Amino acid sequence: MRSFLDKIKNTFFEKLSRRIKPLMFVQILLSIIAIFVSLQALNEIDTTVYYTYSTIIKITVGFVMLLIGIENYIVNKRNKKEYIIWFVAALIFFGIAIDQFFFLR
Repeated sequence: MRSFLDKIKNTFFEKLSRRIKPLMFVQILLSIIAIFVSLQALNEIDTTVYYTYSTIIKITVGFVMLLIGIENYIVNKRNKKEYIIWFVAALIFFGIAIDQFFFLR
């Protein structure tokens, strides 16, 4: 009987042609984290903790966009211009998160 870690390893890295599958799982995990943190932020709107929660949401959305850009870079062999849009969008979200966390408190 295969162990649990072997099953997880085979799910992610069974074949080299499945390079996109781990990125998809990380995107889903980050989206779930962002939804959970946004639900936590609804309870803390009037306090300064809201800015911390909002920053965490923006950082996770930035990482999801960054992973989408990496996925587009890997999948599209001919037209590799589309991933730049996702990288710029991720940088914008990272910039907004840094600005909100350090300068809006």
